[in-house]
This record gives sequence, C-alpha cells and structure tokens, in this order.
Amino acid sequence: MKPYRAGKFKKGADGRTFAVVKAGLAGAFTYNRLKAALNNAQGDPLLSKAVAPLTAGIDSLKDLGTKFRKGEVGEGTSGPSRA
Repeated sequence: MKPYRAGKFKKGADGRTFAVVKAGLAGAFTYNRLKAALNNAQGDPLLSKAVAPLTAGIDSLKDLGTKFRKGEVGEGTSGPSRA
C-alpha cells in the first residue's frame, strides 16, 4: 500500500515501472497461494465452507495487473485497507 499511497502507480510517476513489476510479482504469488488454499479447502469437508470467500479473492486478482499497468487502481481495488 505504501507505493500506492505515494502515487507510484500514476502515469508518469518516478519509479512507476519498478512499482508495477513489484506489484505484479506480489499479485502472482498471492494468486498462486490462494489457488493452493482453494484446492486444500475443497478437499476438506470442514474447510469447504470457506471456499466462497477464497473464490471471490481469486476473482478479484485476475484483472488487478491490467489495472495497475493502466493506472486505474482505486482506493478499494487492492483489497481491504489497514489502519
């Protein structure tokens, strides 16, 4: 969230390319881990109740890379903010 708050994802910002690459790598890692958690949850009867929130999280990450590249990321786009 720090690069976003500093305006690094806006077009023409200094350090934008590095911030986009770093965000892309973090997003790919998060997507991979959420998919693994989804597969584990589907195989366990108790955890299968948590599949819906995981599916929503995975779906929200699909277009995030494109939004970062285009500079269209809004305050609520990257997930819940932490105070």
